Amino acid sequence: MHWRLLLHPKSRSATQAVALDEVLLRRVEVPTLRLWVNERCLVAGRFDARLPHFQRAQRLFDAQGVPLVQRTSGGTAVWHDRGVFNVSLIVPPSVAPHGVHAAFEQLAQGMLNGLSLLGLKTDFGRVAGTYCDGPHNVVINHKKVAGLAQTRRHTGVLVHASVLVDVDLSSMHEHLELFYDVAGTPKTFFRAGVTTLAENLAFSPTFSDLTDAFVAGYTRQGARFERYTIPGLRGQGKRNG
Repeated sequence: MHWRLLLHPKSRSATQAVALDEVLLRRVEVPTLRLWVNERCLVAGRFDARLPHFQRAQRLFDAQGVPLVQRTSGGTAVWHDRGVFNVSLIVPPSVAPHGVHAAFEQLAQGMLNGLSLLGLKTDFGRVAGTYCDGPHNVVINHKKVAGLAQTRRHTGVLVHASVLVDVDLSSMHEHLELFYDVAGTPKTFFRAGVTTLAENLAFSPTFSDLTDAFVAGYTRQGARFERYTIPGLRGQGKRNG
């Protein structure tokens, strides 16, 4: 099947980088795989914006130079920085799996395939008490390395993940817990249930390493990639599949 591939190793703006997933979802024509790295920010889930003191939390984070960005999908807040590799897969209704669970498992299988090519044994599963927990976390040795979220529209389906590559987990959790404390629903996360790719490999994989792995992972599912660019976006690479 013909797929488009977007590579964004750098972002111009944390807010714009997150918003691009929604833009792509509104006009998706063929399955589109977007691999991207964002600047440091906290990305709140759709329902987080309803917390009683969400705007107070926004002001606090803005004052600290950490944008608090809202994404279109469900789930709870996640952390982005240059040690996090983001994967977004947007598909039109004609090829979207029926049902939320089927969409998670079928559309994210290429991610698991890609990680296996790096020598990692991964699976889907809950890790109780971790941030943005759900049945379709990507786990390594019973520890969470990525969370999945989904948005369904009449125009298509988006499944995206933030893979923890080489991130300061202590700082990440401090920011997540601070957000919920200020926003009015304090949470304490199970930090020992979270890991990174670097902790499970003998090296810290680069953007290129992960791009090669994930492209190969989706190719295993029948994807045939072509280069795709969006005019005006910096940090966007081109690639032939």
